[in-house]
Amino acid sequence: MTGPQRGHGVASTGAFAGERALVIGFGISGRAAATVLAAEGAEVRVSEARTLEELQAGAEADRSDPGQAGPIQPGPAPEVEIVAGGHRPEHLDGATLVVVSPGVPQGAEVLAWAMERGLPIWSELELGARLCRVPVVAVTGTNGKTTTVQLIAGMMRAAGMSAAACGNVGYPFSLAARDPSVEALAVECSSFQLVFQESLRPRVSVLLNTGPSTHTPGPRPGSSPGRGRGTRTWGIGMIIRAPG
Repeated sequence: MTGPQRGHGVASTGAFAGERALVIGFGISGRAAATVLAAEGAEVRVSEARTLEELQAGAEADRSDPGQAGPIQPGPAPEVEIVAGGHRPEHLDGATLVVVSPGVPQGAEVLAWAMERGLPIWSELELGARLCRVPVVAVTGTNGKTTTVQLIAGMMRAAGMSAAACGNVGYPFSLAARDPSVEALAVECSSFQLVFQESLRPRVSVLLNTGPSTHTPGPRPGSSPGRGRGTRTWGIGMIIRAPG
């Protein structure tokens, strides 16, 4: 797909031209991933556990949610193939890349199938990181992430910068990363998204706290059982990376 991204007026760089991407899960992050991948030249298929009727109802609910932190995202490009009603091994046929939504359990069978085929698995956070060209303040932790990224974005705007809060606050990072009007981003990073990313290089990284949580993921497929689980240690930490 060439030309501007539908609904956002962003010129494509062709960053994913030649890729055949399977997006697993079609919630807010999955819709953003499918839109961005298609806009950047990839062939895109979506595998979703819900039925088409459930997807439509969920999309309408998301669009009417006043709590959305960013602009309402468009639907996927018309050429995106959506396969609903459950994940199947053949959904991976021909794929060169898998992008997984944060709502998909790490132990999901479809991810095991992808790993068996040796396919790279990215979170939507990784997708955004590969496109982002502005400084990022990344915030993670068990509690307080949304409040903190909104505060940081507000501080940057007060300092005269064009900045936005994005990530797990409702405005997907992959969409914000392509916005030519922003000069900096405050990104909320959930533990789910961090597991399947490797390219994010924040200018500032903030770890608010860690602790037991119903949202704490299990180990990444193929890793040791203890990896990725929360602890009972609490605190605030910050890492500032020098430019370059």
